[in-house]
Amino acid sequence: MAAHICAAAPGGKRYDANQTVEQRRSADNGIWMCEDHAKIVDSEDPRYTVELLCQWKAHAHQASWRRVLREPTSAIAVIGEGELNDRLRAAVRADLEVFRRSDRWPSTAVPLQLQIEGIGEPVSPSALVTALTTLDDLVIVAPPGMGKTTALFQTAEAVLAAGSGAPILIPLGDWASDNVALLESVLKRHAYRELSAEDFRAVAAKPGVILLLDGWNELDAASRNRLTTQVKRLQGELPELRLVISTRRQALEVPVDCPRAELLPLARTQQVDIARALRGDGGVRMIDQARRMSGIRELITIPLYLKALLSLPEDAPLPTTKEALLRAFVASLERDPQRAQALADVVHGTHQRLLESLATSGTRTSSTTIADVVARRCVAEAEDALAREGQLTEKPQPDTVLDALVSHHALTRVREPPGYSFQHQQIQEWYASHFAERLILAAIGNAPARDRLMAEVLDQPQWEESILFSCERLARGTPADQDACAAAIVAAFEVDPMLAADMVFRATESVWARVATDIQRQVGRWHKSGTVDRAVRFMLTSGRPEFSELIWPLITHEKRDVRITVVRACRRFRPSVLGARAAERIAQMPAEVRKTFLSEMVHQSGIEGFDLATEVAKRDPEADVRAEVIDALAFRRADQHVAKLLRSADGKTWDLVARHDLLDEVSDEEMKAQLEEVRKRQAQHDLSLQARLRRIVHASGAADRNAEVTAIVAELEITKDGRQGIEWLLDEARTRYLHSVAEGLLKRVRAGNTLVYGAGDLLAAACFDLEDDELLRLALADTQRDERAEAAVSVLGPGALGQILDALIECRRRIRDESGAHNQAASDRYHELLNRLKRARSVNLLAAVQARSRTVSNPDIAVLANVISHLPQDGDGRRPFNEEGRAAIVELATAWGNRMLTRGDGTRYEMAALAELAARARAVDLLPLLKRLLDEELRQREAFRAEASRVGWSSCAKALDEARMSYSSHYRWAFEAINTPKTDALMREYLRDPEFGPEAAQVLVKQWETANEPRDKGFFGGWRDLLRLVEKRALRQRDPDASCNAADAIFGAIDELIAEGASEEQHKQAVALAVIGARLPHGRRDAVMKKLLHVAPRRSRANLLQSLVYSGKVIDVEVVKNGIAEVFEEAKTHAWILHERYNLSQWLDLLPFADRLDEAFPVIRDLPADQRRPGQLEEMITVGFPRYSGHF
Repeated sequence: MAAHICAAAPGGKRYDANQTVEQRRSADNGIWMCEDHAKIVDSEDPRYTVELLCQWKAHAHQASWRRVLREPTSAIAVIGEGELNDRLRAAVRADLEVFRRSDRWPSTAVPLQLQIEGIGEPVSPSALVTALTTLDDLVIVAPPGMGKTTALFQTAEAVLAAGSGAPILIPLGDWASDNVALLESVLKRHAYRELSAEDFRAVAAKPGVILLLDGWNELDAASRNRLTTQVKRLQGELPELRLVISTRRQALEVPVDCPRAELLPLARTQQVDIARALRGDGGVRMIDQARRMSGIRELITIPLYLKALLSLPEDAPLPTTKEALLRAFVASLERDPQRAQALADVVHGTHQRLLESLATSGTRTSSTTIADVVARRCVAEAEDALAREGQLTEKPQPDTVLDALVSHHALTRVREPPGYSFQHQQIQEWYASHFAERLILAAIGNAPARDRLMAEVLDQPQWEESILFSCERLARGTPADQDACAAAIVAAFEVDPMLAADMVFRATESVWARVATDIQRQVGRWHKSGTVDRAVRFMLTSGRPEFSELIWPLITHEKRDVRITVVRACRRFRPSVLGARAAERIAQMPAEVRKTFLSEMVHQSGIEGFDLATEVAKRDPEADVRAEVIDALAFRRADQHVAKLLRSADGKTWDLVARHDLLDEVSDEEMKAQLEEVRKRQAQHDLSLQARLRRIVHASGAADRNAEVTAIVAELEITKDGRQGIEWLLDEARTRYLHSVAEGLLKRVRAGNTLVYGAGDLLAAACFDLEDDELLRLALADTQRDERAEAAVSVLGPGALGQILDALIECRRRIRDESGAHNQAASDRYHELLNRLKRARSVNLLAAVQARSRTVSNPDIAVLANVISHLPQDGDGRRPFNEEGRAAIVELATAWGNRMLTRGDGTRYEMAALAELAARARAVDLLPLLKRLLDEELRQREAFRAEASRVGWSSCAKALDEARMSYSSHYRWAFEAINTPKTDALMREYLRDPEFGPEAAQVLVKQWETANEPRDKGFFGGWRDLLRLVEKRALRQRDPDASCNAADAIFGAIDELIAEGASEEQHKQAVALAVIGARLPHGRRDAVMKKLLHVAPRRSRANLLQSLVYSGKVIDVEVVKNGIAEVFEEAKTHAWILHERYNLSQWLDLLPFADRLDEAFPVIRDLPADQRRPGQLEEMITVGFPRYSGHF
């Protein structure tokens, strides 16, 4: 029966007053359960929360998809019989025939592969047939060129072939331009002329009709709204109607809530099948050759580029570089007569320059999306330049040009926010490379042009791929082009040696000959023998065999860590650096060293590494070496290389491969049969429990294996070496057998057997609520870091957890006796129990806390608040706080806070614990309470300061301790968690407060960054992600007046604090606020910054400059030089300053972000020898631009 998740009426279980009537009636608010369980979940038991039922529903949904995909014929819903149904199927077939004769139809029948969220194994469109007709809608997501339309056509064919439904494909771009209803757009087609809307609705009222909506991402906002309305109406009228929608990742707000399927890149077998279908054996040879070229093998995993390669004329040479393949792809677009004529009619053959202008603009701002207004300006500026050159006499309107480039070339339209992008980022980078190439050519013998090249392109990380494209093109051009390429490599070496190394690798032998002597000399000076340093990284990245004699001692080093580190020292290990005798020298390594190196090389390299490892392994006398290489190659999906090794493998190697399940699948039928034969033989003799479990997990069929899984998990032998493999296997098993895996783990807990890492998480996910004396004794065991005790806690119910809370409170009371003496044993015990309680299910722990909430004292309240606050954050999906839990926290915090404030007996520590508790609720209703607690905190601290000052700072230990102790950060965390406009308004009130002002500013900054910054921003060396700095600098240059409300509020307070007559303390507070607020967009505040830099002490001044850098500002090198000089001047009387590295490094780290960088080099050269050591300068080099390394 269907049960409500949130009750339909007030007073019902889990009633949500915020739901609309439609939401309560929606299928999303229902869960199918048997009658008994439906009654249980609506009982008074607090365990059955909204989140738990939704989790059950999600697990059941995934299990249904998994079952149907594994057994695709088990539940096919055949569309109804009868004359009307026959007519609809006939119309669908006729309609698909029309598509088949169009250029939209895929050129081959090779099935694509999709990865459905929550489902482990990839599936083909044919496997979706049963799921689509019986289970759910589906969204197919992929970048441009991956074959979304092809996947829909393949799905339609599979549905028709199975006789299970009527798939109707609707290109949404066509539908939008017709401005008609969705159903009308179908019925107006010739194939459907004999069917009426009533006929369609009659058939679609039953399962089997599927609408395949192609290209949601192509619709503008108005069309999306119109389609959403129509889809909702159709689904309401025809609940059995199924939808499959294709879109890009940038446009996921589709009108249905359903699973997503990602189109996967083409595997090698798919590439070969497509090549054979289009070009025969010659196509297969093209693929084999293309896969051996770095860059190209990645591109041909995308169907669009693979077909571009295969469309080359018979007599055309195969591209040997990624740049050449992209050039061939562009040429294939422009060879189409219709495209060429349409472009000529609008842009008169100038599309190359126009696209270069757009690509250069996007690359400069590190963006793949070019805003609408920026795109129009780029087109207008390019047209002006073309007109000045006499290439264009009539300038078409920018919108007309952009429409033509979208319709007939590689540009695409982005709807939200309005703008444009290229079909693939690499196409943008290829067009931008022509701008880089012009700068490279102009820099020959021209110092100002060389400086521009270094500053605008070589020094900007986002230009890397465009630089490499231009390098590939020039290196294969005229002798003058090769000279320019060599000069660009030398310039890049001064700016970023790793970029120069990549350029060397992508260039030709003739270009390398021009720079080899100088570069080898400088790298040799740079390298310290026996260490994996940046010089080694350069050598590996360059791939030059001239460095082999410096690399081999590291690869054969006696320490395993060194051997592994050298292979992993660069983004892609290039075996060419090993020299011509690489295979012979590897074969001479000791077996264990050889096995590790070959495996690491396969994992860290490309096709060249696969070839070399396969060549060595085929001749290797050790079976375990061969098996290790096969395992690594299989992981990298190098199927052809695996096949080569298996064809020459002996019986021992086959045994190892089969026993350790090193191959999940084998495409070669002969080898597949041999592998199965070996597995059958092993199964008859000595199949391990681990192998049995893996087979159960990967087996198809719906047989009940739960009891077997539980028994295996309980008895598995977990060793130190094999522990990680078992952890991965159990993680796979939980998707199908969660409760069985958990039961087996619980048996291990009771028996005292070794547990896997994360056993508590798996147990918590199974939602046990046990009141078990044996497990409680285990959870309370007086041991340290006891994984069994932690696992036991994760399955205990509220009653047992309450007893652990009582023990925790008792420990807290014993940490200090009446004299104040510290009891270390009690403290250790307290923290051990607190750590164990983090493993408890939050709903049970909260219930245990609530049962004690009214009778506990203030110190005990602090303990209970800390217990809840220390639970893992919501990102831990196995123990999340649900809405009911957060409401309970609000109730606890309110009751406890009001009690303390009313009685006036709460200590600062106890009130701060409540602030941390409030952070877990994230409820705006707690803001008034937090304000009262904060005001009391500030009042008490000021009172303690006054008391300490009155009696003397060394006379009153309690007043002194309290005066020095700050709890401001606890309140800041709470306000940051409650991210609302009310919080913003409240924080503005505190900006001028000498104690909490900087904390309030941090809250404002955090709120702005949460709303405006990418969530995946990175950190390195204490600085924000360098690419974000590049973007911010570009944004600031484009609009130097841009500010934000948070910055305006902070600088408004700063203006008051530095006004005429302000005190020194106010100046300090103003500087502190500026350090926090200056990293936001803050417009032009040069006068304020100048004054703040004047009054700021040295360390705060460096922090303020760092914030300015992060906002995108280029700082004055003179200010940085003065700061460095001050450090050395102060060190004359306080020598310890230079021993604390931060005092100098915080200024050195600013140098890469200053203007007039030529003045930075003398500063570095003039440093004392101790301060010029590589370790001292490493952070400056890696955090800023790595330009300095070539100069020392």
